[in-house]
Amino acid sequence: MSSSKVSSGPGRPLQEASKKPPKPVPSRRTSGEFDRTSQNGGGVPVGGGDRPNSNGVLHSESREGGASADLPASDQEITAVVQSVFAGEINREPPIPTRRRSGGFVDTAAQSVVCDAAGVPLGPEYCPFIEKKSPVTFYELFKMAILLPTVPIRVGLIIFVLLQCAVVVTLATWGAPSNEPFSPWRRKLIARWARPSISIVLFLLGFRIRVHGIENAWDGWERKAVMVANHVSYIDPLFAVAVFAPSGVAKTSSVRIPLIGQIAQGFQPLLIDRTRFTQNQTATGNKEGTAALIAARAADARYPPIFMFPEGTTSNGHCLLQFQRGAFVAGAPIIPVLLNYKYKYFNPAWTNCSIPLAIFRLLCQFANYLDVTILPLYTPSEDERRDPALYASNMRKHMAGALGVPMIEQSLGEYLKSLKHGVKMDWLMRRQLGPPWSLVLRA
Repeated sequence: MSSSKVSSGPGRPLQEASKKPPKPVPSRRTSGEFDRTSQNGGGVPVGGGDRPNSNGVLHSESREGGASADLPASDQEITAVVQSVFAGEINREPPIPTRRRSGGFVDTAAQSVVCDAAGVPLGPEYCPFIEKKSPVTFYELFKMAILLPTVPIRVGLIIFVLLQCAVVVTLATWGAPSNEPFSPWRRKLIARWARPSISIVLFLLGFRIRVHGIENAWDGWERKAVMVANHVSYIDPLFAVAVFAPSGVAKTSSVRIPLIGQIAQGFQPLLIDRTRFTQNQTATGNKEGTAALIAARAADARYPPIFMFPEGTTSNGHCLLQFQRGAFVAGAPIIPVLLNYKYKYFNPAWTNCSIPLAIFRLLCQFANYLDVTILPLYTPSEDERRDPALYASNMRKHMAGALGVPMIEQSLGEYLKSLKHGVKMDWLMRRQLGPPWSLVLRA
């Protein structure tokens, strides 16, 4: 469609507007000219288009051949066009470009406001450790009432599966020194028993998991690559065990969880004490010491492949936190793993909320979906090998782009602050509790 310029003919004075109309937005044409662009994106060449002649008749010039035609224009039509121009209805700013993604992603990169994958603006009050898009609705209560009779049965089966797996892992590691690699037969027994057991647990939790690019993992392990993934939920390590049976880095409190702790020790993870976490301190003495242990473990083929979550903690899954350097100090190739939980009503992310209620809601879903994409092997450049911080930054950008989520400059330290100051959602997941997040960040 073409926008029109209207001027008054003889004997048809127009009343001046109280304010000037906004200037038209120029857009470059392929011929080097400029168009006057209207609200609907159309335009006409400068000096052409529809204009009234001296008799008050609209005169239309064709762009191609210059042919013209006289079109009658009434006073009402001319007045309506002029009023719309003066009111700013034509030539106003075009709508913000958006694109959709699962979870309601709205990309407003063309503007100053940036949103996460759920459409929440990333302002100073944005906290990635709470979930505001999964409130308890009447439909959720209805599902709870329908599926409640199945919950005790499924919980009982999950406990039984974990119990028998923990017994087998304990017997397989009996008498073996924990600070040395397990013998091959112990590793095979643990992996062959734990993988199907954890797969059954995921099935009982209602998960349907699709894995894309599994061949990239097998190719990477031959080159002693490290697997890294975004950390969203307590389901993440269960998936890793069910598919890869790897080793990794875990907090010391995780091995004290009944049944889960016994199974985790069968994969000889590196343990970090978060209670001693400060700016420069971890369980091994400092961050550099932990990174050195990770590098040594990654280079030792006697241990299971390393699977790490470089964010160091979970978030709501709508953005990517800062990466810790530990997984990148060795300079080994990286296998990026993207975890994308597909949901409509309940986000299974491990956020600051009522954990028992979150687990109960997870069990009261008709189905939970997890899409896993294993990207091709990422081989670092010489600059990335020399600079782990650069390696971590580039990998973070690579994974954020593949996931379609923004990056946010918050990490484990901010998560510990959120716990300290009681920043969380209420049990209905409708209202944020605790002080404003901007004040917590300045604390």
